[in-house]
Amino acid sequence: MRKLTGLLAISVVVLLSSFAATDWVNFQSKEGKFTIKFPRQPVAASQKVDNEVFRIKLYTFVYDATKYKDDNEVYLTMYCDYPDTLVNSDFREEIVDTILKGSIDGMAGNMNGTIMSIDNINYKDFPGKKVKMDLKGGQGFAYVRIYLVHNRMYMLEVLCDPKKDHNASIDKFFDSFVITDTKASVKKPVSKH
Repeated sequence: MRKLTGLLAISVVVLLSSFAATDWVNFQSKEGKFTIKFPRQPVAASQKVDNEVFRIKLYTFVYDATKYKDDNEVYLTMYCDYPDTLVNSDFREEIVDTILKGSIDGMAGNMNGTIMSIDNINYKDFPGKKVKMDLKGGQGFAYVRIYLVHNRMYMLEVLCDPKKDHNASIDKFFDSFVITDTKASVKKPVSKH
């Protein structure tokens, strides 16, 4: 009887700890106008990025899961604002595609990645891309979703070990993303001139 009681107690502890591990953190960025769920609280950072014409400020929210038992290695959400006059010009379709494709190509170059698949997606009729990338010859995979909402670009990314490819936490992260205000205008980047 004691063995049965001991096994039952261990089973309850294991069961309760497995439920605790599935409780993700609801993260909200009021400035970024979005919410998303992370396995734990992400770390926020920002940096200014210059190109020949304008300066943008990049806001990132990163959870490094390598320190914990998790299906993935990194969860990241990022946003930045492009000049409204650029995005909403007479050449909007070409510019939007250039911004989305340029972001993907830049990421592939920075991560030494090879694009495995790229698909057009949307968020409430705003254009986007869904990407799977091979990292460093099969050492990992990056799953990415990018959306351009007015002149704000949102990027969501999950890095995973090839042994844990297609795990449920990838979709859980992406599916939890909600833009809280798609109608509001966003801040314009600072002109360099």
